This record gives sequence, structure tokens and C-alpha cells, in this order.
Amino acid sequence: MSFPTILRRSLPNRLLLTMAVALTLGTTITAPAGAIHRGQDASFGSYRFMVSLRLADEPGRHRCGGTLIEPDIVLTAAHCVARVPAGGLVAVVGADSPAWPKARRISTLGHRMPETFDFRLDNRDDIAVVRLAVPQRTPRVRLAAAEPRVGARTVTAGWGCTNAPPVCKVKASELRVSGQSVLPDSSCGTEVFWTRPTYNVRTNICTKGTKARSTINRGDSGGPLLVPVHSGGFRQVGVTALGSDSTTKLYAGFTSIPVELSWITAAIRSLRRPPAALAGGGSWQRHAPLPEPRTEVAAGVARGEIVAVGGFTADGGNSARADAYSIARDVWRRLPDLPVAVDHAASASANGNVYVVGGYGGDRNPLKTVFVLGQDERWRSLPALPDARAAAAAAIAGGRLYVLGGVDGRRGLARVAFALDLKTRRWSRIPGPSPREHLAAAAAGTRVYALGGRSAGIDTNTPRFEVYDAKTRRWTRLAPIPQARGGTGAAYANGRIVSIGGERPQGTIAAVYAYELRTRRWRRLPDLPSPRHGLGVVAHAGRVYAVAGGPQPGLTVSGAVESLRP
Repeated sequence: MSFPTILRRSLPNRLLLTMAVALTLGTTITAPAGAIHRGQDASFGSYRFMVSLRLADEPGRHRCGGTLIEPDIVLTAAHCVARVPAGGLVAVVGADSPAWPKARRISTLGHRMPETFDFRLDNRDDIAVVRLAVPQRTPRVRLAAAEPRVGARTVTAGWGCTNAPPVCKVKASELRVSGQSVLPDSSCGTEVFWTRPTYNVRTNICTKGTKARSTINRGDSGGPLLVPVHSGGFRQVGVTALGSDSTTKLYAGFTSIPVELSWITAAIRSLRRPPAALAGGGSWQRHAPLPEPRTEVAAGVARGEIVAVGGFTADGGNSARADAYSIARDVWRRLPDLPVAVDHAASASANGNVYVVGGYGGDRNPLKTVFVLGQDERWRSLPALPDARAAAAAAIAGGRLYVLGGVDGRRGLARVAFALDLKTRRWSRIPGPSPREHLAAAAAGTRVYALGGRSAGIDTNTPRFEVYDAKTRRWTRLAPIPQARGGTGAAYANGRIVSIGGERPQGTIAAVYAYELRTRRWRRLPDLPSPRHGLGVVAHAGRVYAVAGGPQPGLTVSGAVESLRP
């Protein structure tokens, strides 16, 4: 039952989990090892540096342990992050209280692990660092510069299964700890770890429980091996990496931090470099993710910041939360909440104001509400819509806020569109585009464009593309999008209408297209690196940004933010 528990095959007498989780891009990842057997509950407040790492699309499920070693850096095991895409993790920091399962999830920007790590061989260099999207004020743990001597008393901590390995029957409801005694490397030979990955003498530390048969179990991977210091507290000397194959010698292997110190320093420096072009993504760039992953969000731009509002959270509830992303500084900050929780709202922005229109309320009925976030960063109500709308689209052109398509107050497809004069604040009814919901809208000059959408489920997507001329009050059908899409977004940039994201029965849509207004032709752009539906799409300074959304069809969430200059 040797770890790396995420990447090992599962055998009846092993500690490891089988490969179990399919990621957004179709990559298969395995699940990690669990918590401490025959340990004891940790005293609250003594281990505030502990971190629970989870997959972004399973934020309610503990995956691996970790420790906060810098305000924005978590130390964990390489097998906890292997095959997980950048930004594919969320973290719960300071998780040593009974409330940790429901504590705030923090998005991550990326992670690094040594190129020499290879679970198919031995457990060399099983270590990784993860960067958080939001720096934390929680106390950190310091790293030890030297390994403990043989016989030294140490402590390990983690969550997960408290019954005897290899099966998982009882999960810990609180953080648990176990005293460990350091053994010579020779004690962790092939009579203890006989299947790959085996114990590595250079990079591993061997221990056994000071209490009979106390050992690590599923969920402990990535957690710490700690050395108490005379002044109080701990120094971290190892990272939980390897569990015993033996059922009699329940020893454990920890990656040695003193051996890996120079790599840790270089990896943190690499993680903190400014965003760079994504490999395989053309000129796509990745940015700091939304702190709380969501889908079916509303988004706009105001004063050099992207504003993300509402949407579904991972637990299936809708949210009133609003966040602002500084494009120049690559950081997010919290804004005042929207007055109501909402998902599937339409949004648009102009002149430093962000407008959020309609959507579904907590009772799942379409709303008539209209709010504006002004330059004083306060939400104010505007005149209500003449009729409720959800899963509609919005755009601003010629001083008017247009609301197109969607589901109306009678839960049918809306056939009438609305336009709000932003000066007089009066609504007018105008002809709508072809009836559909989950569509996108964009504006260029005085014209408004309606793209994609669907009539019902995700198997009813349309490639329809239409333009509205306010002078003639007519919609004109244009060349359709090369690929049908619903749950999609669009924005205008550099003379082009850019269509991004969506979902269909086969999965989320990666293909991105741009419609050249001059030539009236579509062309394919580099694929969206993290395909999503229910995302916010905005433009600023010649770049389009794809914000949050669901990485898989249905209720899944992401905090990913990526941009492209079309």
C-alpha cells in the first residue's frame, strides 16, 4: 500500500486509491490517500497552517493535505497534483476546526512539481508547491534546514480514514495527529515497500508510529512531518508521501524537506512569474482565477477591472457575490454583494458602470430586477424589466441597454426584446431575435448582435447569428457560427465579434470563432484552453476574457480566467 496514493494501482492490501476522477480536458486522475489510523484529534488552533486541497470540480471533497509555507504558497506532495491542470485545485486554509468541511474554498493559480518525480519508479522528489489566488493571513509553518536524527520524535497530521488501512470505512470529522519516531533508512527497505513506488533513500525519511500500529491512511498525502521546537510550535521536515505495503510493519515514508529546499525556492519563484502564453493555446494567457469558482455568472468591465457577479456555486445554490479583477495587477478583490442572489443573469457594461439584468432567483423563477454598479461601487436598482427574463443576453449600444432572448415570466422562450434608454431610464419593447435562451450578445457601434443559444436542452443548440439595426428596427440573419453552441458568451474586440464557450451533449466547447465585421466571414481562433459553459465573456484593451463557468455540462464550477487577443 505504498503511496503516491493518487497514482498507484489499487490492490486489495494496498493503501492507494484507484484512478477515479475525469477532469475537464478528459485527463484521468486518480484520488489520493487518506487520514491517520490510531491517531488522536488535534487541539484546535495548534495546526492553523494545515491546508485541505480539493479538485476544483469537487470542492466539497478532501483530496490531499498541505501546509501554508508562504501567504500564497502551499506545500504538498507531487502525486497530489500530478495530472491536475493549472488552476484545477481549490484550498481550505487554516482547516483545523470542526467547520473545515464547509470552510471557504480558495482558488489556485497553478502548481509546480519536480521533473524527476516518476511514480512508476521510486518515491524520489515527491513534493509540490501550489500558489493560491488570494494571499492568506493565517500563520505559516517554517521549514526545517536539517533532517531529524534517528529516534527523534515527530508528528504528522491529516484528515480521512481512521480505521485500519487499506480500506476506508470511517472518515475523520476533525484534523487528527500521530506521533512518529524516525527510523534508519534501512528499516524502510523492500520488506516494507516492495511494490512501486519504492522508498528512496536520498529523498525520503522513514518513520513508525510511537503508538502501536498508528500510521497514515487515505487522505494524509501531502500533509506534514513536523519537528517540535523548544520555543513552541513546529518546523516542517517532511511531506507525507509513502505508505507501507506490509500489514505488520506499518511504517511511512516522507519526502525530506531539507533535501528539497533549493527546489522549493526555485519553484516558488517560477510560480510567481507574470502570466505567460499558454502552451498549445496560441496567444491565450491564464490569469488569477475567481476566488470562489462559479458558473452561469454575469460579467462586465469597469475602470480597468473585470466584475464577476452571481452564478451557481459548487453546492448548487445561487450567489449574490461580486468580485473585481484588476487586469493590471492580476489580483481579485471583493465587492459589495448584489442585493439578490441570482444565476443565469444577463450583463453588460459601459462608461464605468456594470449592469446585471434578470436571471433566476432562489425560487427558480425568472426575475424582473435590474441593478447597476456605479463608480462609487454601490449597487442601485433601476426600473424593472417589463417582463421577467432568465438565461437572456445583454449588450449596450447607442446609449441603450438591450436585453435579448431568454426565458420569459411564463417560462416560455421570449419573442420580445427590451431596450432601456440609459438617460431617461425608460424601457421600450422592440422585436426580438429568433426565440432562444442561453444565447450571447455583443455590440459594435450602434448595432447589436445575437449569437448561438438553444431552444430547450443542450441537444437543441443553434449556430444562428443575427444583427439588430435600431434605425430600421429589424433583425438580419448573418452567416451562422461554424459550430452550434448554447450556454455561450461573446464580446466585440478589434473589429471582430468573438464567440467563446458553450456546452453540448458531447461536452463543453473549446472552439473559438471570430466574425470579421469588414469581410463578414468567420475564422477559427486558438481553442479555449479550459473549455467552459455559463461563462462570462468581456473585452478590454483589445483582449477578450473568459471568466469562470462550468468545465463540464451541467452544474460544475470553475474559477478559470483566460484571455486572448483576437
